[in-house]
Amino acid sequence: MRFRILQAVVAGSIALGGCASSPNVSKVYDPKTDARLRVSLEITKFWKVYFNQQCAPKSYQPDLDKLDTAYRWDFSSDKKVGMPPGIASPYDEFIIKAGMPIVITAYAGLTTTNVNGFKREVFVDEWTAMTMQPGTDYEAYLNTYGDIVIRSISYVDGKLTTASPTVTTPPVCPKYEWPRVAQ
Repeated sequence: MRFRILQAVVAGSIALGGCASSPNVSKVYDPKTDARLRVSLEITKFWKVYFNQQCAPKSYQPDLDKLDTAYRWDFSSDKKVGMPPGIASPYDEFIIKAGMPIVITAYAGLTTTNVNGFKREVFVDEWTAMTMQPGTDYEAYLNTYGDIVIRSISYVDGKLTTASPTVTTPPVCPKYEWPRVAQ
């Protein structure tokens, strides 16, 4: 019985792992058309990148083109695509087509402590919009306040340099409605 449950869990995980595929995620990096994105998995594994979006799709929209990192095993090694060193492990890197508007979101439950030692539980549901530039490397992580931080990274004279790209907080998309069947 336990073996069958394990089989079902593994099969389901493999099936869900396919949800991360998108025509906007490449396997081979071309700096003329692509950007690279590293997402930190230290605070949360639940990142989504929505392509060709300028609003936050907070309602269920199954037909949206997206990259979903939620199906990563805790013991998996970092996925690397050749980015220069930056944030500490654990992380995953992706090659993404540049030049289109994207919306990045992260979900997490955090415990924060203030200077007086007061702890509070926070559920993070953050959304950030931007357009990645070709040939640029980006990192995304949650800071201790639960904010999404995006920075571009490069090495100049052997030293890591970072810059803050232009990002915005997107408006919420109109609610998705299921197509009605004509009767």
